[in-house]
Amino acid sequence: MLCQFSFQNFKSYKGETTLDFQAATLPEFKETLITEEKAMYLLPISVIYGPNGGGKSNLLQALSCVISTIVKPVHELEKNRQNLILQQKVDALPFLFDQTSANEPSEFRIFFRIAKNEYCYYIAIKSDEILSESLYRKSITGKKSATIFERETADITLGPSISKKNINTSVNPKMPYLSFLAINYDIPVINEVMTWFESCIIRSYANPMIEHQIMLAKDVPYKKQFIRALNDMDIDITDYRYDEDSHQLFMKRTLGSTEYELPFSDESDGTKLKEDEVNAKYVTTDKNTGMPALQYTEDELNRITAIGTDVYSYVEAMYAHWVVDGGVEDEWDSYIEQLNAMGLEEMVSLQQGAYAAYLESME
Repeated sequence: MLCQFSFQNFKSYKGETTLDFQAATLPEFKETLITEEKAMYLLPISVIYGPNGGGKSNLLQALSCVISTIVKPVHELEKNRQNLILQQKVDALPFLFDQTSANEPSEFRIFFRIAKNEYCYYIAIKSDEILSESLYRKSITGKKSATIFERETADITLGPSISKKNINTSVNPKMPYLSFLAINYDIPVINEVMTWFESCIIRSYANPMIEHQIMLAKDVPYKKQFIRALNDMDIDITDYRYDEDSHQLFMKRTLGSTEYELPFSDESDGTKLKEDEVNAKYVTTDKNTGMPALQYTEDELNRITAIGTDVYSYVEAMYAHWVVDGGVEDEWDSYIEQLNAMGLEEMVSLQQGAYAAYLESME
């Protein structure tokens, strides 16, 4: 189970930030905690809240970055210990609104428990290369940690528990040493740690679902309205531009006297949702550029979001299951029945109704 996760210099986070599941000593809530004799009590759940663009989704992406960095190379070589839902690879992007931090590594440290042991894994990444990495283990009732391995750039030191196994310490700078060990050796402590990482699933339900392509007008009046509306929602962009060569939309911000640009794809999920809403209100087009921005009532939008969250999660889970285990032909009918039971037909009906209303308004 996850005990504590800290990171720094990742996307919108410059300084160190910690997500801590260690419980405060409040006796009236003891029965709700995860308890272990002589060990720190843990919270079974944690809630993160804040404004759009406040960093909630980036915190989840930081955790996903660690997990996908470790698990992906193992999965690609079919060396994973168990069936898993492969997470989307998240790159370690530093805090870009500062010239110093932009050239520093992103750092991640994660504490987690497996049975009677607590592990601490640390990794520092810069431009996809591993600059530092370590793994330690201690008893959950103990105070002294044992080194499994330590790595500083190309120098790797093995701890006593694995140093006698004739293990290679030469590894590609872009490969986590934990992943390297999991791929090439059958070491109980590494197997235990990799199984834990493979069991982790990071899900963000904040992705825009109604309009995946944002259409921005070049007309100055529309542009000013669009930016002003976002500023009113505490999204602090000052301008935007579309780069024809890279086919990317860039959002501009000014900090002090310096102007910075960030690709729209790297904006937080909450910011994308708000820009999506403003886009539907202020941006018009006289050409058929794809699916239009449909208008929904608040109840319809809430219903579509609720159904879509369950449907998309189930679709991804079944896709991963079929890729790993097969059986799509035998399970297809029950799969469709389950989607309809989740409300797929209702969601499609709401979308079709909104599209029909759009076509009627265009007549």
